[in-house]
Amino acid sequence: MLQTRFAGQNFQCVYQPSKGSVTITSDISFRILPDTFPDNIMSVSWTDVNGNPVSRPNYDNLQSMNDVLRNTVLHDMATSYESEFIDLMTTHNIYLHSPNLGHFNSLGVRGENTIIKKIPVSSNFGYMILDSVVAPHDKIYCSKQLLKTVQFTLKNVHGNVIDLHGGFISFSMIFQTIE
Repeated sequence: MLQTRFAGQNFQCVYQPSKGSVTITSDISFRILPDTFPDNIMSVSWTDVNGNPVSRPNYDNLQSMNDVLRNTVLHDMATSYESEFIDLMTTHNIYLHSPNLGHFNSLGVRGENTIIKKIPVSSNFGYMILDSVVAPHDKIYCSKQLLKTVQFTLKNVHGNVIDLHGGFISFSMIFQTIE
């Protein structure tokens, strides 16, 4: 990607197994901007999966490498960059949301109040995620509600809806009367 973007420049990327990091070196000075850097959004040329220019990017879902590289601060211009410990499994938890259930007594990391289940991701990409742990906070008080249709959404920690790409999800809910 860097070779394509900066034709004629020499970039080299080396994995450091002892540190679990990646070192990027070049014959020119460069910097990797964090997602929080205001000019970062304007300095990126946005394209769709076919390489066609996109007029308005989705600023809430930048899909950059900063999560993997753990790059959160602006570094000075240099001819080399060493990442933090790289994290190839960037999704550690997914959240099952339902705006219909409960009295909005849950609170997510971004202030969401529709989370009904936190699902830890313990499987690699492409494998089935199984979670059979029932924790005390998995119980939702939903009395005095009329349920005609119940909606569910799977989201990541950033609040982005998870695309299952035609895959399926299965879960059980038990409604119990409390006396």
